[in-house]
Amino acid sequence: MVRRSYKSLNLWVATGAAALVLFLVAAVLHPTWYLRLAFTALVSLLLVGAAALMATRIRRPSRRAWVDWVALGTAGLSLWWLFWIPHLLLPFSLQVLCRTLGISLSLITAVALHRTLPHRLRRLGTLFPLAPIALSFLLPLGPVRWDTGPLSPSGLGFAGELLVVRAEEGPVVIYEFPREDSAVAVGFSSYQEWGFPNFALGDARPGPYSLHREWALPIAALETGGRVEMGILYPTRVVDRHIYSVQTASELLAVVLASGHNFAVIYRDAELKVWAQPVDTHGMPSAAPIRLPGQPLTLVASQDGSMVAYVDGDLRSVWVVDLTTGDAIRLELSEQLAAAGGDEVHIHSLAIAPDGNEIALGLSWTEGLECPGLVWLVDLEGQVLARTLPPTREELEHEPFVSILRYSHDGKRLVAEICCFPSRLSMIDVRSGRVRNLPLGGRGYRDAAFSPDGRYLVATGYDGIYMWRLARF
Repeated sequence: MVRRSYKSLNLWVATGAAALVLFLVAAVLHPTWYLRLAFTALVSLLLVGAAALMATRIRRPSRRAWVDWVALGTAGLSLWWLFWIPHLLLPFSLQVLCRTLGISLSLITAVALHRTLPHRLRRLGTLFPLAPIALSFLLPLGPVRWDTGPLSPSGLGFAGELLVVRAEEGPVVIYEFPREDSAVAVGFSSYQEWGFPNFALGDARPGPYSLHREWALPIAALETGGRVEMGILYPTRVVDRHIYSVQTASELLAVVLASGHNFAVIYRDAELKVWAQPVDTHGMPSAAPIRLPGQPLTLVASQDGSMVAYVDGDLRSVWVVDLTTGDAIRLELSEQLAAAGGDEVHIHSLAIAPDGNEIALGLSWTEGLECPGLVWLVDLEGQVLARTLPPTREELEHEPFVSILRYSHDGKRLVAEICCFPSRLSMIDVRSGRVRNLPLGGRGYRDAAFSPDGRYLVATGYDGIYMWRLARF
């Protein structure tokens, strides 16, 4: 009879533990945010109450088998839970609460160990909650994922506190960052040109007849049919939509912000010459077009819109062009690249520092060669200032290249993605060259950018928008 009662008790304990785990998962994955918050807080309180109940009901020393199983099970579950939290892609507040939940679960472990361990070791069991507490401070928070429904986010950018994301299908979605709810969505037809920006943002400013917190944002976006559509976006509407069209035989490449609240449309004509045409927000040319030397393969603009930089057709040199004067500088890097990795090493991506005095280059590296770093920092005279982001042995076996490269707004950090199998999203300290890999950064992303205050990093993926809090990086 005693054995049967023990078996029955063990069965009830196992059933209760399984139900608790299922309830935990259901609470965290519930689609409504405040219900997830309430359920998770309720589970934490239940766990604390269960620990208090065990402390008063179980005698010491306990020889019951189910107490041993509770100690082992909750110990493993609390530690596994802390490591699994970042993979849930929850809001940051829920991630913090889930860590509190893991600590609450460890209290049951402490009580069970205190009741089952010998007298000399019972204090050791009581100290078990220190392990999940330490992990909660040491482990970085995982990213938050924003669901974008049927849209596949591609490029992104910030205009003040506004996060602007363009989908592969064409529409532009604007968020009042860091809020997850979109403020406005604007329909544009699709246009995809890899390596070139297909939309540009002006400065967000208060609208002329704005209500409280209303803003006006100039935007220009490439569209099919050789068109660039421009407009002024408000939280509830779009006004002043205009079209600028290039010649039929010309090919649109990019649109970037230019000085004077204008845009520059970059296109290739029938003679394969590349031009940058300044255009105002009404779709009218504001100055004569500027001839861009060489053949751009990938292009970026500075934050103030005063210059553009692009990789030339030889993949081993960079052009820097002033959009106000038309002056061009060629950075010839063939000798430095050949000396570091031979003739098969190329420039794949680049970024302009906010002060305009430095260029970051993302390289494409050949399999098997020793690599001093996949990101090089050079000045406007072509001198290599630093080499950072060394690839791992596994990455070198798959010919890695830097697919994403962006400066922070203060110029102190870079975000870079090594496109490989698997990929790696990393943050680089420009001064020290220190590299820190972001948690869950190997999912493969399409674009990334720092928030203006530097507290967050946002990236787009095929399945949504990801956001990291950078307080611990």
